[in-house]
Amino acid sequence: MCIRDRYQRRVRESAVQTMSKPKKKRGLSLEDKREKVLGMFHSTLDVLNIKEVEKGATARGVIAQSVKDVLKSLVDDDMVENDKIGIGSFFWSFPSKALCELRAKQAVVDQGLATERAKTEELQRQLGNAQAGKEETDERAAKKRRLEYLTKTSEDADVQLAQYEGNSAEFMQQLQAGIEEARAAANRWTDNLDCGRKWLKKKYGVEKNVLDNLFPELEPV
Repeated sequence: MCIRDRYQRRVRESAVQTMSKPKKKRGLSLEDKREKVLGMFHSTLDVLNIKEVEKGATARGVIAQSVKDVLKSLVDDDMVENDKIGIGSFFWSFPSKALCELRAKQAVVDQGLATERAKTEELQRQLGNAQAGKEETDERAAKKRRLEYLTKTSEDADVQLAQYEGNSAEFMQQLQAGIEEARAAANRWTDNLDCGRKWLKKKYGVEKNVLDNLFPELEPV
């Protein structure tokens, strides 16, 4: 037999040995272990000590080293009851208890969902009430334009005042009077808008962001 034949034969034998090796089983997850231990209790319907729990759990594929941790997690979640009698600890769990607990948790979730839905509906109702009758109209648009005009007039007057600084006292008094008149008019509209915002908030509890969209908050000029 030549060297090449011997090499090919060894490769085939190695491949056969590799394929014949048993595959390692995937270990159980914590949830799998919990289900197996809980299933053991529900099938035995008995009160067990720690040794009996370990024996029954290992028979179901749970490694002995993890039984106590799995059992503790079930006790912490109130899925398994336990009590200490004398120097020994005893454990039990019945299907009816687990079912009642699941139904109780479901009821809590359903109640929370219903509460949140009611809150959402109430907020939508309040928003609808706040927006009712507040649609953009010709009158409101005219008032906004008037306010913008008065504000611009006041700003222009300030510029003119700076340009004519040092002129006659009489001219300055007239100019200042015009400025004050324009500023007072602008502030009256600002006050009217502010009163309207406060009334809506007090009467209907409208949120600030809604008011900002309907009536932008303005600072006095």
